[in-house]
Amino acid sequence: MPATFNKTRGLTHQRGFPDSASGSWYILFTRSRCEKILARQLTESGVDFFLPLASVGRTYGDRVCVVEVPLFPRVVFLRGSIDDA
Repeated sequence: MPATFNKTRGLTHQRGFPDSASGSWYILFTRSRCEKILARQLTESGVDFFLPLASVGRTYGDRVCVVEVPLFPRVVFLRGSIDDA
């Protein structure tokens, strides 16, 4: 199942979310600016995760771009067992 983006929740990959039988929640700390890379790797592995994103306007010279940045820098939430990470 591919990762999906929901404006109110963020980037998430889920199978039966939220199911209490699928395990506990864990917080994975990443290197700076590597949250989306980890989310992509978890998606490829089929592991449930949650990465809340926020839309932020960034100025590059005379242009303003809207980019999606993690709501909690360096953090990805993992649902399952710690062995899944």
